[in-house]
Amino acid sequence: KSASNIKDKDSGSSSSLKNSKAIKSEATSLEKLANLLQIHSSELIVHLLKQGVVCSKNQILKEAIVSETIKHFGFEVESIKKDNNTDSSQDRVVRKIKLSENSSKNLQPRDPVVAVVGHVDHGKTSLLDFIRKTKVAEKEAGGITQHLGAYKVNTKSGNMVFLDTPGHEVFSAIRARGLSVADIVILLIAADDGVKPQTIEAIEYIKKIEAPVVVAVNKIDKAPDRLDDIKTQLSQYGIMPEDWGGDAIIVPISAKTGKNIDELLDMVNLQAEMLELKANKNIPAEGYVLESNMKKGRGVVATFLGQQGTLNVGDYFLCGNVKGRVTSLLSSSGKKLSKASVSEPVLISGFDGMPSAGDRLKIVSFAEYKKGEKSKAKSPIFGKFNFSESVATNDFEYKNPEITFNLLVKADTDSSREAVCLSIEKLNKNIGSSVFKIISSGVGNITEGDISFADSIKAQIYGFGVKEDSQAKDIAKTKKVTVKNFNIIYKLSEDLESLYKENKKKQIIKEKVGSILIKKIFNIKGTGVIAGFVVQNGYVARESSVMIYRDKTCIGEGPLKSLQSDKKTVPKILSGREGAFLVDNFNDWAVGDQVEVYSIKKQQ
Repeated sequence: KSASNIKDKDSGSSSSLKNSKAIKSEATSLEKLANLLQIHSSELIVHLLKQGVVCSKNQILKEAIVSETIKHFGFEVESIKKDNNTDSSQDRVVRKIKLSENSSKNLQPRDPVVAVVGHVDHGKTSLLDFIRKTKVAEKEAGGITQHLGAYKVNTKSGNMVFLDTPGHEVFSAIRARGLSVADIVILLIAADDGVKPQTIEAIEYIKKIEAPVVVAVNKIDKAPDRLDDIKTQLSQYGIMPEDWGGDAIIVPISAKTGKNIDELLDMVNLQAEMLELKANKNIPAEGYVLESNMKKGRGVVATFLGQQGTLNVGDYFLCGNVKGRVTSLLSSSGKKLSKASVSEPVLISGFDGMPSAGDRLKIVSFAEYKKGEKSKAKSPIFGKFNFSESVATNDFEYKNPEITFNLLVKADTDSSREAVCLSIEKLNKNIGSSVFKIISSGVGNITEGDISFADSIKAQIYGFGVKEDSQAKDIAKTKKVTVKNFNIIYKLSEDLESLYKENKKKQIIKEKVGSILIKKIFNIKGTGVIAGFVVQNGYVARESSVMIYRDKTCIGEGPLKSLQSDKKTVPKILSGREGAFLVDNFNDWAVGDQVEVYSIKKQQ
């Protein structure tokens, strides 16, 4: 996106800022603006991405974007017009930028935030497991990370914050969320598997935000001869290895044995030193919610990663469409904290509602908190999915509605809820119709209220990583509400797919094959009421089912018990012919009734 921007002859040096030097509003690159604001270009790229602006460091920004960016980073913008003697075509808006709370003297070094991304089962969690000396991988259901975890790790190369992102395809929004707040990316590829779909997706996103990347080729102990093959694959997607003349750092590792992991961390630390990451820790905290869920005895909690300032117990905050006051803070290791600084992931309690993953959290004064103003700073990648519930119809064939299942989704976290809903929508697209309708989705255990609601709308409950409250189980049995729980995303999808296939076999198709006009009524004792008719179009067969209309209102329906013509039982009567039939469980006939005839068969 290009338009006029500010031009800084002194490249935005610290001295020029300190002297509040006026600069012209002329075209300049994003990189020069980053220099002016004393931040790294990657940090500015990420900030603009969250505002919906995708750009590289050499692109030119519109003046309006520049103005808002300057304000966001704590500087003042003052417009000054030149004298009237200047040729109008040469008029420029001169902006005087003054140092404010983000003055270089207030900026302090901060820990880098590192996102680990890659295809499912390529070893992301195993790598972090080795680094953190814990057993997170063993605790993950099915060995797959299904949430965005944030962990602060003290390595030999210094403190780092690692974001562990899931690799399964339905978690693409969570991966994007992790990348959007990361300073550096570790792209993990299994040597024995190579570049896969989620690898390619991650590469494309890394290119968009121009984040520094270190490639870790995992499981090198299993496939030591595949390194050149991996480099060839990477080069096809624009990741050129250093030893091939590019700038991509590639480190062969083994998350199982620990081979070269120290070297990998050294390379990450080198990238961090080049970025010169800094932030003001002495102002009210501001950052993003990475994840949110319900904790028994604590209510709504959320994983928060601050981008600036310090978060304290007792602080008031606004976050998306909710607000609250920080009642407790827990570190990624479970330690109670009284405050948390920049790049320190913490679990916050004190929300008055459930925030969405990706909502921006900002500390505010008590007066702002009381006003209940809602934060609007939400990145497009954190948007909610809209699910279509339309079912295609056919005006020429009269069929039963497509198989439909009403669903209530309950998940352990907001990101899980998001991913489950996305997987269900994807299944609908594969089927070609909205077979599964998500009536409601939420976070937390399955409650009595969920059971009652499901019963009222004839829905099934699908849980992901949650439990049923004890009383909810009893009510579900009494009301015969189907409740299913899963811990692995593809198992949930497989169950729904099986449910569809089983019911597809049982599906009954009603196809209109004829129309009949009732002309005579015969009440035969011991037999019932027989209707005499003429077939107006189509036909009626012994296996048919009918719907009876009087004054355009349906007054009954049912299958035929008998079909006769000329007092003989016949299999079918065609258009223009007369006959008589007995309809199961219907005797209230009247001359002039209109009857629609349907062929009934099961879907094969």
